[in-house]
Amino acid sequence: MSLVPEAPVSARRGTRIAALPTATAGGARAARRHAAAYWLCQFGGWGLYGFANALGAATVDAVPWRTAGLEEGALALLGLALSHGLRSYIRRHDW
Repeated sequence: MSLVPEAPVSARRGTRIAALPTATAGGARAARRHAAAYWLCQFGGWGLYGFANALGAATVDAVPWRTAGLEEGALALLGLALSHGLRSYIRRHDW
């Protein structure tokens, strides 16, 4: 009899799923770091995208700054929401 629990078998693929780490202090810290890095990249990337588009709209297309900021900010938030939804879908389906 082994003291290490066997990883559950995925019903869909018949493959072994890696056992999740137990709730240790190190595992919790790593999960928080990964989550923080994910959100930093999400907000940083989409924020830079929105700012660059607003800058271009305001300078090249002569759109008022307020209008450009609101429109491009809304598009950046939509992009963030859609990419986060896609990440959830991908994780849920074990891609």
